[in-house]
Amino acid sequence: MTTDEKKAYLNSYLAQRWKLQKMQEEYSQLFSRRTSVNVSMDGTPRAKNHSGLEVYAAKRDALARAIIQQKIKCLDALEDIFWNIEQITGKGPASAEQYKVILTYRHIEGMQWDELAKRIGYTRQHTERLYKKALESFSVSVRTI
Repeated sequence: MTTDEKKAYLNSYLAQRWKLQKMQEEYSQLFSRRTSVNVSMDGTPRAKNHSGLEVYAAKRDALARAIIQQKIKCLDALEDIFWNIEQITGKGPASAEQYKVILTYRHIEGMQWDELAKRIGYTRQHTERLYKKALESFSVSVRTI
């Protein structure tokens, strides 16, 4: 697996999480746009912009189901990536642990380089060098349950 393929794999959780956040924002906007209800002359409840509540409810329910599915994808990606990060071995126990921390902060927490370097107590340049070594030590394995 190339370095770029490893990065793409490691970034897949953050991509799934970003997609989930966008879906949740869309759900909140949909909900806030439809909170007021009018009753028409025939007694049928209608949303504020006169479209049927049935349409709104169907959209809301479909989006809620999609959010649940996306949460499952996020959790699956997180679990899989975290498991693979935990499989890293290094020259010594300290270096393997450093690699795991760096990859976790970068690809699971989504930390930027400066924040990551500050958190682990190294310069940005040294952190990036350790990151490259961590990627070299990283491999994707299929878990057996």
